[in-house]
Amino acid sequence: MAPFLISLNTLAIIAGAILILLVIGWYLFLKNKRFAQKLTLAKTRINFYQNQINALKNSRNNTKKDFRTFNKLVRSFLKEYYNISHALTYLEIAKKFKNQNQIKYSKFCESLFALSYTGKKISQTDLNKLVNYFSKLIEFKSP
Repeated sequence: MAPFLISLNTLAIIAGAILILLVIGWYLFLKNKRFAQKLTLAKTRINFYQNQINALKNSRNNTKKDFRTFNKLVRSFLKEYYNISHALTYLEIAKKFKNQNQIKYSKFCESLFALSYTGKKISQTDLNKLVNYFSKLIEFKSP
């Protein structure tokens, strides 16, 4: 029986294919690593917002102060995740969300508008409802 011989051309093709597969594998590894880092960062940011919400739920401050804190938290979230300017009113933001067919966010912003700009005294119950609604909204944002 004769020894198994591979031509030099065939060997070069196999070596080239292996090299290409190694490069593709390395690229996918790096891409997956970056994706994992982004996912971890996103989870950390959502956890930050959830912790802030929990702190508000357990807060014993006066309602007006808690509402200001909540307002800042919501504005920060909207800026970070939707690039919405702090200068817009909640009614303008609600219209944007409605145009994007994000009805839950639109209703949330309309509720915040009603509470912020009607001059009505903010009750702890109203604030708790908004905080809970916001908490549910960002749960869906969680990766």
